[in-house]
Amino acid sequence: MEQYPNSSFDIDGAIESVLAAAQDLTTQLTLTAQDQSAELSHIIKSGIDIANSLRNIALNQELDRLQECADRFHEHIDHMLEVCKLLRQIALTETLQVQAKFTEINVRIYGPQVITAARALTSHPQSKIAKENLEVFVDMWQWLSTDVTTITKEVIDLAQSSTKADKTTEYLSLPRPGKHGTTSKPLKPTRLDSEEQEKIAKTGLEMKMVTNEMDAETDKWNGASEENNDIVKRAKNMSAMAFSMYQFTKGEGTLRTTQDLFTQAEYFAEEANRLYKVVRQFSYQVPAGPPKKELLEHLDKVPTYVQTLQFTVKDPTVGKAATFVKVDHVIQETKNLMNVISKVVSTCFVCADRIFELTGVPFDNRLINVPTVSAVSIEPSSTSTKSAKDKVTHLPPQTSVPFIRFPRNRGRLLLSKYR
Repeated sequence: MEQYPNSSFDIDGAIESVLAAAQDLTTQLTLTAQDQSAELSHIIKSGIDIANSLRNIALNQELDRLQECADRFHEHIDHMLEVCKLLRQIALTETLQVQAKFTEINVRIYGPQVITAARALTSHPQSKIAKENLEVFVDMWQWLSTDVTTITKEVIDLAQSSTKADKTTEYLSLPRPGKHGTTSKPLKPTRLDSEEQEKIAKTGLEMKMVTNEMDAETDKWNGASEENNDIVKRAKNMSAMAFSMYQFTKGEGTLRTTQDLFTQAEYFAEEANRLYKVVRQFSYQVPAGPPKKELLEHLDKVPTYVQTLQFTVKDPTVGKAATFVKVDHVIQETKNLMNVISKVVSTCFVCADRIFELTGVPFDNRLINVPTVSAVSIEPSSTSTKSAKDKVTHLPPQTSVPFIRFPRNRGRLLLSKYR
């Protein structure tokens, strides 16, 4: 084979070319996002108008216009999803990427629910519940539209400022000052002193007790193949994150600053969202009865607690005293969310028992294998208010998923059509 003495220089040049091309692509994506943002306010207003039109059409029983308006709203949802995907690609900080991701998820999940709720009201014009449900989803869409506008402005502003100032990658990786940090000045992570740690120790200890309850519940699932059991995996991930936050209240562990804690809380809420969707899919397989009713009662509380935690993390603060109050609130909301998740996991265990009693598959060989996040989109809204979310009526799936029974010597039952 012919040797090229300067091949190393060719490789270096190729690497530089790839990096330059990547930088050019990022620049072009940023310019595209800027162009989209210039028209975004008009698009947002148009989407809200369409949602209000759907409400009016459903109230007035104008069946001939319902499908046409629904098609227009579907097109609007697709446009919003593309905007969110673009924002996630050009976001320079991990926090903004997470925000863009969840905004996209919420638009995908709750956008079509506006149409579904409008059709439900059209089919049941005298139903007060159907009317309230539509009002809730229309209000939720307005909140989602506001979220898209906010995240677009933050991503574009940060991208423009980084281009002008020619910041290094190290500084670009930090959140925007005053938005997700603890001060309106340049971000300066804060450490709690011993007196402040003592004040939040009680809340931290309460969260540790809830974490222990969660661990006890997940230990009941040892008969299942945990690597395939998404409920157990998500629950254990949340337990580990909550424990690290508990260690923060004692001045121990890997979380050193308040910003570390807030970032961990964001990931905690993200994992709760994933667990919510997994359990929601599992609930479709549970036969009707008291265990399923109890499961849904606990599960429907999860989005509200997730929203509260996300709002608390995003709340800007100024000064050390305000930062301490925010830390206390984040720990408290994390504890509340962990508590309801523990009840959800416990009820899932009871429902699984019920299913296996009906099917006759041995308890020790059961396997719950529900769709992972890569298979389905998650769900709870991070933008609606507590009162609005509490009133949302979750519509059941249009088709039921049959149970699939495998030979007893395989010792497992799939509770889902997905693998």
